[in-house]
Amino acid sequence: MTEALVTHDVQTALLVLMACDVLMGLLIAFGRKEVSSSVSRVGMARKAAVLLVVAVAYLVETYVQTPVGLATAAFFALTEALSVVENAARLGVPIPGFLRAALAKLRSEGEARPITIAVVPGETAEPSGQAGTQAKP
Repeated sequence: MTEALVTHDVQTALLVLMACDVLMGLLIAFGRKEVSSSVSRVGMARKAAVLLVVAVAYLVETYVQTPVGLATAAFFALTEALSVVENAARLGVPIPGFLRAALAKLRSEGEARPITIAVVPGETAEPSGQAGTQAKP
């Protein structure tokens, strides 16, 4: 029962933090008079992709009996929290030193590293949406 409550709390936190991040981004864009529907679409697509990754992780969790879904949701919730605080700082909100230090540590430990995805022989990995098609002989 407790595990279900924690999972629900992390999922709720992720959704709330995503909404806060979107609102903070809009506030920054309005403040700079740089509101762009194309930038917004890309951001929303990214958020949707995150939710799909979390959903897949929860599906995997049911088979491996390891809390990979919870860990994935928590990772993305922390990433969203970091973004919200960084955006608040961009808006001039004073951020306490201890929080800045903690966020800097999280940022340095969680630096985005490229992920290499193996291509199945006979398939291509073209970014134009052609992945999964047969390679031409």
